[in-house]
Amino acid sequence: MTRRILLTFLFLLTITDVMGGEEASDAEKAQSLNRQLDMFLERLSMTTDSTFYYSTIQTIVKTAVQCDHFDSQPDKKGKVKMRFRNANAKRIAPLRDKLLDAGLFYYNHDESAAAVVAFDLYISTARSPLFQKVEQQVGQAAYFASLLSFGMKDYQKAEHYADLALHDNNYAKDAAEIKVNCMKEHLRTREDSAKYLVVLQELHERAPENHDYFTMLMDYFMSPGHERELEQFANDEIRKDTTNVMAWMLKGESEMKKHQWDHAISSYKHVERLDSVSVPTLYNLGICYGSKALQMKDTLVDSRGRLTKSERVLIRQVIANARHYLEKVSQLDADRKVVDWAPPLYQVYYVLNEKEKARKLKPLMK
Repeated sequence: MTRRILLTFLFLLTITDVMGGEEASDAEKAQSLNRQLDMFLERLSMTTDSTFYYSTIQTIVKTAVQCDHFDSQPDKKGKVKMRFRNANAKRIAPLRDKLLDAGLFYYNHDESAAAVVAFDLYISTARSPLFQKVEQQVGQAAYFASLLSFGMKDYQKAEHYADLALHDNNYAKDAAEIKVNCMKEHLRTREDSAKYLVVLQELHERAPENHDYFTMLMDYFMSPGHERELEQFANDEIRKDTTNVMAWMLKGESEMKKHQWDHAISSYKHVERLDSVSVPTLYNLGICYGSKALQMKDTLVDSRGRLTKSERVLIRQVIANARHYLEKVSQLDADRKVVDWAPPLYQVYYVLNEKEKARKLKPLMK
């Protein structure tokens, strides 16, 4: 703590020394700042405390950039005479790289805000003439700053850094994921939603193997008011890949919502052929067949609410299909951890007059 106070005091002296005298020329300000750099560098070489070390690094980089600013100003005759840039570029550039280490140090010590400050300083000084001849790692700094800002729920700042990281191929994929998650967190207007959808669809097109983008699109389309878009999305994905299980499931769900039971059954049977033990798929097939039977009954009954013998046989056959799938689900998911298959299966047994099976199942209805 004492060292931090001392460093802050010295830096304030620097600012006072440089800015306090209105008569000081730019050249004098640059010289004063350069002397301060000498002092900070000397103290840096003697410190053994990591926190003080990285704090000093940040002060050195800020002071060097400020020194270079005044050093590059023209004199009274309009001429620029650089006195410190070359020397400072050589001695400060390697220290600036340690800002990346500083950010990771603060992150590892649960100081996310301090880490972002260190990464931001690295990013903001990338265009300084002092550091034009060195390899830049802005993408790395921006990615970590974005990740940390997102963790602190500062989504605007996180998206800003993610945009910078997108320019680095090494971090573009992860940065894109942060960016779209940031956009998701502050959907307020239709315009926000539209932008989010465009970006998400572009990312999905670029990286169809990334299931996160597909899931995010699915979540978006399954929210209220996007029924038509959900169906279109599912159909588009199936056209691209007829073996896309999730797309077929989405299609089936969309059709279930519209009570299009035959279409939904067809979609879910596509899934069954691709994954014969998918509990949600088999369960939905059971529900579809049961719902289809109920719809058939309501459609076929006469004015007195009666069915012909052939109609009853036909409906029982459909209900038997529901039983087949629900019983299969009961075997695959005996503990009902995925779906609660007991109520619909009980109803099927009841309708089919399979009293003994219904009786055994009744305790699970509690």
